[in-house]
Amino acid sequence: MITKIKGKGFLGPDIDCSCSNKMFVTGPNRSGKTTKTNIIHLVLNGFIASAHRICKKPSDILEQYSAGNQITCSVEIDGKTEFEYHISKDSKGSVSKRLRVDKKKYSEKEFMRELTLSGNPKIIDLSSFIQLSDDKKIDQLFKIYPGDVDIQELNSNISKKEAAINMKTADIKTKEAVITENNKSKQLIELPSGSLSSIRAEIEDCKIAYRGTRDKITELKAKEKKIVEPDPIPESNTLYNQEADLPSGTFAAPIAEKPVEILHISTRLCAEMFENILHSMSKTDCSMCVASMMIKKYLKDLNNG
Repeated sequence: MITKIKGKGFLGPDIDCSCSNKMFVTGPNRSGKTTKTNIIHLVLNGFIASAHRICKKPSDILEQYSAGNQITCSVEIDGKTEFEYHISKDSKGSVSKRLRVDKKKYSEKEFMRELTLSGNPKIIDLSSFIQLSDDKKIDQLFKIYPGDVDIQELNSNISKKEAAINMKTADIKTKEAVITENNKSKQLIELPSGSLSSIRAEIEDCKIAYRGTRDKITELKAKEKKIVEPDPIPESNTLYNQEADLPSGTFAAPIAEKPVEILHISTRLCAEMFENILHSMSKTDCSMCVASMMIKKYLKDLNNG
């Protein structure tokens, strides 16, 4: 921020005044209002802009705004750094300028760099600005930015931001359409009567009834698939002649070396089967063989049992 301005050699009174953040300059003609603005223009921009013309050459500045052969002006930034601009004309008519920062001599490039490091203060003369072409107005506005600003990069960033804004706008419109459809669908939903707690209780009752029905179905399926197991089959049914009522002196030996597996059938069918076998054996004169004797023994046991 500019905190003080000084000027000597201008038309009108010398200037030495402090500046605040917001300051209005008033006063009668030739009281120094324009001179204060010209001092800031000359130090910050290196030229003086007015409604009539723009003086960039030191000789033109000296001719139009000086009361003599030299002009000295300075601007203090943030109350600590003083930037000075001097224009003078020697006896031969040669015009020169000198730039200093805190009383040290600087080149024009170094001088502008120090201004940038000190906050890069800028000034625009509105009366002159209005009369400029559109292109020159843009140039003047961009001088407000620091000297290291890349205009192309700045334009690229602006384009990216505009594209992002367009995407966000389209996204907002899409979401608004979805919200509208959801509101329409919500109005069509028929909510069940009763409070939320009562509905939850009904749901829990339905769950309990479902589990009970499921268990009953499982139990019925198990009963349908249940198979009645038959009586255990003897591991071996080897018949020995010692179990039969054999005549004395008969050789006691098994009638079969291989065990015979007995099927689980009824007593009546078993007796009929044995009787048919005996009938067939009697026709072949085998009524007194060991097999015939064993079958008779089994028929007797079946009838007694």
